[in-house]
This record gives sequence, C-alpha cells and structure tokens, in this order.
Amino acid sequence: MTAKKDLFIIFGFIVLAKVLASYLIPVVGDETYYWYWGQNLRLSYFDHPPVVSWLTYLSQFFGFLPDWIRVRWPFIILSTCSVFVWLKSYQLQFTWGNIPYLKLEMI
Repeated sequence: MTAKKDLFIIFGFIVLAKVLASYLIPVVGDETYYWYWGQNLRLSYFDHPPVVSWLTYLSQFFGFLPDWIRVRWPFIILSTCSVFVWLKSYQLQFTWGNIPYLKLEMI
C-alpha cells in the first residue's frame, strides 16, 4: 500500500510543478491560437484534431481561475493522467505478458 501512496505523492509533486511552470511561463502564441479555436468551435481543423479546441472551450467555464491556468488546466490534467495509463499498461505487460496486444513494444 505504501507504493501506491508514494506514487500519488510523486504525482502530486508533478502536478504542482506543472502548475508552477504554468504560472512562471507566460502564455505563448500556440496557446492563444488554441484559445481562439476554443472560441470558434468546428468539427475539424486543417492541421489539428478538434479535441484541443473543445478542451479550451470547456476551460472558459472556469472563470474563477486566473487566465494563466484557465488555458492550460485541461492539458495539465490530461498529461498527468497519461502517465497513469502508461503505468497501467506497463503493469499489464508483466501480468498478462503472453497477450501480444498488451506489450509496450507494440505501442
């Protein structure tokens, strides 16, 4: 049980580091471009998938947050959750290693 607790503590520090970096680094051109997409939703864009604009659209409903975090919070959460997905797939590789579609080498 302590391994899971330690893992959550590590991820807590990672999230705090990402929030701190979001505070210290100003919003750049790409992020304002994504924010603009979020204001003008479409089903598809020429060179990017629409999920980026949908997530920035959802972030506008969190008006109580400052601007520097409002644009970035969906991506902070998703990037942190992606690490959990990788850890779970790594765990499944050694648990059910004989099933080929669970091997990390194929991802």
